[in-house]
Formats: sequence, structure tokens, C-alpha cells
Amino acid sequence: MKLKRLCRNGWLAERLDMGSDSGVSRYVSQMQSGEREGAKELFERIIAKIKH
Repeated sequence: MKLKRLCRNGWLAERLDMGSDSGVSRYVSQMQSGEREGAKELFERIIAKIKH
């Protein structure tokens, strides 16, 4: 959702209990760069479910 700009970081942070809105931004950046092990796989599984 963040990548497609469907919602604000603050909204995501609140709904996903991620702390501050900067936490969402940091997590997405780390996922894209490969720093968050397992995050990319989880992201791809979520996207696959949304597309169906």
C-alpha cells in the first residue's frame, strides 16, 4: 500500500502497530534494499493475495 501511495505512513503505522510514521518509511526502504530478511518474501505473498 505504501509503494502504491494508497495511504499515508501515519495510517499504516497506526493500523499495523509500527510505531511512528517514520518507522513505516524505514521498514519499506529496508525491505527494498534487502536489509530486512524475510520481508520481501512476506511482501510478495501479500501482493499475490491482493492480485487474485
